[in-house]
Amino acid sequence: MLPILRRLCLLFLSFLLYKKLIMRCLQLVFLYLFLPGWLFASSNGDTTQLREVQVMDFATKTPFFRVEQQLDSLVTKSYTNLSLTQLLSEHTFVAIKNYGAGSSATISIRGTNASHSRLFWNGISLNSPMLGLFDFSIFPVDATSSVAVLYGGQSPEFGTGAIGGIIKIDDKLQFKSTIKLNYSQQFGSFGLEGNSFSVGIGNKRFQSKTSFTRATSVNNYRYKDYQQFSSPTVELQNAGTLQQGIYQSFAFKINEKRILKLNSWFQYNDRNIAPTLGLRNNVSVQTDRSFRNSLQYEEKINDKLELNVVLGYINDFLLYKSRLKVGDSIAVILSSQSISEVYSFRGNLTYQLSDETSLKFLGEANNERASVYEYRGNKSRNRYSLAGIAGREFGKKAFISASVRKEFNEKASPITGSLNTNFTVFGKNGIDISTSVSTNYALPTLNDLYWRPGGNPDLKAEESTNFDLKLNKSLTIGKVKFYSSFSTYYTIVKNWILWQPSAIYNGNWSPQNLRRVRTSGFESSNEIKLLSKNNSFSFRVNYALTNAINTKSISQSDASNGKQLIYVPKNTGLAQFIYGYKSFQLRYGVNYYGYRFTTSDNSSFLPSYLLNQIVVQKSIRINKYQISADAGVYNLFYKSYQNLPDRIQPGRNFLIHLNLTYN
Repeated sequence: MLPILRRLCLLFLSFLLYKKLIMRCLQLVFLYLFLPGWLFASSNGDTTQLREVQVMDFATKTPFFRVEQQLDSLVTKSYTNLSLTQLLSEHTFVAIKNYGAGSSATISIRGTNASHSRLFWNGISLNSPMLGLFDFSIFPVDATSSVAVLYGGQSPEFGTGAIGGIIKIDDKLQFKSTIKLNYSQQFGSFGLEGNSFSVGIGNKRFQSKTSFTRATSVNNYRYKDYQQFSSPTVELQNAGTLQQGIYQSFAFKINEKRILKLNSWFQYNDRNIAPTLGLRNNVSVQTDRSFRNSLQYEEKINDKLELNVVLGYINDFLLYKSRLKVGDSIAVILSSQSISEVYSFRGNLTYQLSDETSLKFLGEANNERASVYEYRGNKSRNRYSLAGIAGREFGKKAFISASVRKEFNEKASPITGSLNTNFTVFGKNGIDISTSVSTNYALPTLNDLYWRPGGNPDLKAEESTNFDLKLNKSLTIGKVKFYSSFSTYYTIVKNWILWQPSAIYNGNWSPQNLRRVRTSGFESSNEIKLLSKNNSFSFRVNYALTNAINTKSISQSDASNGKQLIYVPKNTGLAQFIYGYKSFQLRYGVNYYGYRFTTSDNSSFLPSYLLNQIVVQKSIRINKYQISADAGVYNLFYKSYQNLPDRIQPGRNFLIHLNLTYN
């Protein structure tokens, strides 16, 4: 055991000493080998539901489990060249806060802030150290082959900050002899065009996948501008977008016990920021460039020990220009440029104590850096953490695991942990029940601490306590399959950070630990599926009730106590019908989004809306070639709606997708 611990410590110390050299070498190799000139030149038939699955992903019989919702791979393929926001909004309980065409989009899980959810890509977190969140509108679905959603506190295994939940994205390669080529083309309303090309080659020892993506959209749809006199119908302006990316993954099977993986991704986005209602002279623009790298090493040391190490490097560049159109000229009001870097190390060692009991030890180190004028200099932060998980299986019908985690940084941080159980009642094919009690916290972002004017270096971490209960039942009667799941949760978050005008900073906005928030609710998913030789039928209904209540007044005149948080819908739901006949498929979906309050006293709100969509798909197999085509109509009944105030979303729109695969 001691030699293994020494090996893990040596890897950890080596990373700390040579992290910059390691990441720079990876960056140079990637730029030299894979980044094409055109990218830099441009910078001027299965069901489609999310299923809850029990994940057992470490040593041979490790009873460490988590219940997550895994998205079918056929679903991700149908969203090629589209953003992750559209995929999540139509297939999960994740609420999307869309700031309009060409603008950013963030997520809210179970009523929490966007910074309370984390996005993991091949083992590394993509959340910005400056804002604490991730802009999902610039994440193309092409960049992944596996999408999973984990709800509730996930402190021990995935670090701190995930009070609401986690979006987990991985690219999974299989070691087999293969040559796979794929080309995809899309055309849609409002000038949408997209194409992607990927090539995968490999054998039983080596796998490689290279992908190129490009998507553009004008977003010039028409809408009624209710902020202008007589509410004229106008065309949306300054909303065009350009997204380009290249993705490279390698996997080396060194021997039967050792695997090395390298994933690198360069993404470029250039977009115009669409104006809000009544402000048609606002023509702001934004450019984003991101370079992301993940190096993973897996080793099965023996029948009882397994080692997993992940090194990460992320470089994000953002240039935002606030502009106004005055006559025929454009005036730049504000220009802001930021650069952030994150170096990360994650290592875990799993030990199979017996057939029923396993232990897992985790270590993590992160160095976060940011450079922006408003910080009045470069800022950085080091974060280190240690964690342990113990799990035990009881007769293959019940599991229990407990965890503890401690982070070390410049701020005082609490010890967090969790207690999880999973068991089956009413026989072998009865009801699966999972329970979880956990504590978590989220550190203030670099903007919260250092932005000038307004940053507050004395902020405390937001702390949460989470309670979760999940029930799952599946049943098969002949050719008919039933699936049902029910989840309920209760979360308390104290020291909730809120930005508001401050007398200390001459009326400028400043963050304070002002609120105490309680979120509670339940989520339900039910599906029936019928399969026969040539026909398939499925019907699925999801519903979520979300109560996100402020329980603490920040002043005597504060009317938000006991009220729902702004922009968090209480009721959301979706229904989807799928019919398949041989290689033909018809999908009809309905998404419901309840009303959202726009003021903290709940005196005004945005109305609820119901969106309908229909998609037909046909695929043909000719020897080694797979040809598929689908056509969809979205917002079928031309519903006029706003996801956020004064940001009208598109009406009825069309999308055609063609795909050719050689395998």
